[in-house]
Amino acid sequence: MILKNFPKIINFIGTARVFDVSKCTRHTRMLSNAIRNPVPKVVVQPPVYIKTDHHYKICKQDTIRKLQALFGLRIYEATEMFMKFKKFSTIPTYRVGENYFFCVSQGMSKTTLRQYPEILAESDVQWKIEKLKILREDINVLAPLILLSQPAITNFLRMEIKEKRIEKLAKMFEVEEDRMCQLMVQKPFLITLNLDFLQTNLRLLTAYGIPKADIVRDLWVLRYSSASISERMELARKNKIEKMKTWMVRAQQEILDNYMKRRSDNKSILGNNSLVEYLSERLDTTEDVARFIISKQPALQKKSLKKMNEMIEFLLINGFKTIHICRTPKILLHKVDTVKKRLKEMKDNDMQLDALSVLTKSQKQYAQALELLKANKSKIKYGVPFYFLIYIGTNVWQKLCFCNSLLQELTFLQYLKSNVS
Repeated sequence: MILKNFPKIINFIGTARVFDVSKCTRHTRMLSNAIRNPVPKVVVQPPVYIKTDHHYKICKQDTIRKLQALFGLRIYEATEMFMKFKKFSTIPTYRVGENYFFCVSQGMSKTTLRQYPEILAESDVQWKIEKLKILREDINVLAPLILLSQPAITNFLRMEIKEKRIEKLAKMFEVEEDRMCQLMVQKPFLITLNLDFLQTNLRLLTAYGIPKADIVRDLWVLRYSSASISERMELARKNKIEKMKTWMVRAQQEILDNYMKRRSDNKSILGNNSLVEYLSERLDTTEDVARFIISKQPALQKKSLKKMNEMIEFLLINGFKTIHICRTPKILLHKVDTVKKRLKEMKDNDMQLDALSVLTKSQKQYAQALELLKANKSKIKYGVPFYFLIYIGTNVWQKLCFCNSLLQELTFLQYLKSNVS
């Protein structure tokens, strides 16, 4: 073939133009730049399914039906389980069934699988269970550990064989061993942190009156040094904080200082009285109404009494009565500056308020109500025009919420009529 086309090749070479390389500086520069800065390799990412994808919907439906069949659930229960554990949307449906029957064959009860259904969404369940068999413990106790990664399980096995951490930590925190395994998954530092360090901090916290149950709910506090824990606890004790909390160790100094200052101010205002007695006296009502107000707005128990007192004084000066505050106790949780600004806007637009409910709404709802009220220029009776105006401009769910809120306030008003002087 080459010999046959040889004359054509010779003819092409003879007629080819010879280029002078020295004149091709631009092309040479481009070539050198391409060599120094090669085009980055394009990495093709695997497809990511979103909720609108057809394949995702099929996978979701199949997995939900599989969970429903395995656990004997209702369709809404299986759907809730699928939505709670996002890993179910990342594995094929057949893997869920394989993991379930393998776990059952290894002695894991259906109750345990029902308690930790995310185990079925792991891609390497068989490898993890085979590794955990080294401990010769009940697989139902060790089940939460299957949720750890492979390196974490390897590290756990090394520490467990050496120190028997599950048994020691369970006795230390006074919890069951399966609960301890669950805590190790939630807080992996329990696998590696020194046992003596944990024991010292635990004793120190309990010495300041913090129950072990509270420490178990906030295990991060155990990572702090003993000196830091002692310093914060002593600071709280000097400021006459009777009930110690674990967050006092973790919180920033500014937050702790503000909390202690608020407690000190509240105590100076209350004296020997309770919050119920203070509100009943301040709002000129009975203690039963005060308890009802606190139950309706539990955040009042943590509110600064100094700011609450400022709000009450401000409202009384601006023509409102204690009955208005009792009808809308949520107003006590707002800032005086915000309420002052909204009242000024109302007065500037010649709007008279007979209720405080409009002032407690979110910024968006308040702006919407203000615009509608500007067009109507009607006097607001006890919150009803406001609810009606909002009602006609919202969707069905918001309408139901507003109607429910209105019903609660009207019911509370009837209660107040018989109790407030």
